[in-house]
Amino acid sequence: MINPSKISTDWSLVAMTSILILSGLTVLKAQTASSSSNSNRLRGFTANKLTPEVLVDARHTWNANSVRYMFPLDLVRRRDKLTLQQAWDKLIAELPAGLDEAKKNGLVLIIALPQQGILSDEPTTSVTDKQVRFWSDEASLKWMIECWKQVAILCAKRGDQEIWLDILNEPLNRKEFPAYPRQWPSWAQRMIDEIRKIDRIHPIVVEAGPGGLCWGFKDFPRMHGQPIIYSIHQYQPHAYTHQGITDLKNTDLAKAYMQLQRTWPGQFDEDRGYWNKERILDELEPVRIFQQRNPDARIYVGEFSAVRWAPNAAQYLRENIEIFEKYGWDWTYHAFREYNGWSLEMDSQYLGAQPPTPVEGLTDRGQVIMEFMKQNRGMK
Repeated sequence: MINPSKISTDWSLVAMTSILILSGLTVLKAQTASSSSNSNRLRGFTANKLTPEVLVDARHTWNANSVRYMFPLDLVRRRDKLTLQQAWDKLIAELPAGLDEAKKNGLVLIIALPQQGILSDEPTTSVTDKQVRFWSDEASLKWMIECWKQVAILCAKRGDQEIWLDILNEPLNRKEFPAYPRQWPSWAQRMIDEIRKIDRIHPIVVEAGPGGLCWGFKDFPRMHGQPIIYSIHQYQPHAYTHQGITDLKNTDLAKAYMQLQRTWPGQFDEDRGYWNKERILDELEPVRIFQQRNPDARIYVGEFSAVRWAPNAAQYLRENIEIFEKYGWDWTYHAFREYNGWSLEMDSQYLGAQPPTPVEGLTDRGQVIMEFMKQNRGMK
């Protein structure tokens, strides 16, 4: 059970911040419109740390103009043997330094809250049971709202900085799959409403689900509280993008895809047949219909990737990005200097648990990402 009363909030600071926002709202309208416009498309990385090394290299070596940072609650809880609340307190205390570093390097920072990191850490409870408990208990919502209030207080004072708030990473309840959790639209709106009481400027990102899939866009409602950005993740087909990843027990992919050397394009029976670029287009049709129905809606691909040892991964990445670019979608590649399986800076050999070998120059996958990153405004 999550106890929302354990989160402290300086409400005098909230009131003062709200006054500042209201007084500066007219001046900031133009900045808001600019930050939510496709005239400056985001092409960047996801990352699990906001150190100077990561942000400087993302910007100045790779030409990224954005970084999506998901609070590494799972990592900090395990590594430092902390409770969820203790891990959150540690990470929120570190966030201002990360915001400063992102601004210093001219990066848009997308801040995301992970569902997986919030779930109970009881070792004897299945992930599915933890998800059911999470979505059936309003304490989960209250805890997330209090977290986002703290983030909003920090961000509201940074009206001149481009920051997006991704309110929940991959909303999923396996008991309701292939639908998104039935509470999710109402919970998302309540989270947005509370954030907007404090921060009326920075865009809020909503992932329809289920998980990172776009299927939920078939009937997902429009959210209120602009600017709102709608997000998907693209790893389909998982049997290709996740082949050889052995540690999936703490993800929604309970099965490890151990069949290696599955090439792209190819036949993936467990993922409904033959996959190529046209099949990806078919897969993304729900979000395309949503975009056509709501032409002012901005679409953001928060994550996409293929493990570095997947044959023809460079072609897979290129074909995905070509789709994103065609439809004017923002995107962040997963991931930069996190798990080595997604690394653009390591070779394509599969060595199991052995550490991979860094390469000199660019891998073929890195060449694809760099080619598109160079389109970012101000980059050469």
